[in-house]
Amino acid sequence: MSVLLQDVRCVVRLLLKQPGLTAIIVLSLALGIGANTMIFTLVNGFLIRPLPYPNSDRMVFLWFAPPNNPRGNAGATPKNCQALRERTTMFEDVGCFWQYAANIGGDGPGEAAPERLNGQWMTVDLAKVMAVKPNNRPVVYT
Repeated sequence: MSVLLQDVRCVVRLLLKQPGLTAIIVLSLALGIGANTMIFTLVNGFLIRPLPYPNSDRMVFLWFAPPNNPRGNAGATPKNCQALRERTTMFEDVGCFWQYAANIGGDGPGEAAPERLNGQWMTVDLAKVMAVKPNNRPVVYT
């Protein structure tokens, strides 16, 4: 134990004599620890921790390949979703969602300019798969 204490004192004396080298060492350690923490947080959040849905280990996400780009990804259309629901026996439930955009507001006198909103439509089956209970109240934008 006394040898370790002597070694620590020697290192501290050397670091105090060269403050530039000490700053570089401390900065390198800080950047390394920070980068390592960030990477672990991302890996834990996206790959290790399960999704916050019941039976999330049994969920799959499917993309459709457009005919003109077989390597590309395209979301399901309502027609694709209906066909998948009718023809597959592999899945317990099939839920789909797709993108949409809408203009909210008006151009009339005294009205605000229309605002473009992006959103997603989803089927009731998707809500059931994710254990979400949709409400029947209309959405009011203020």
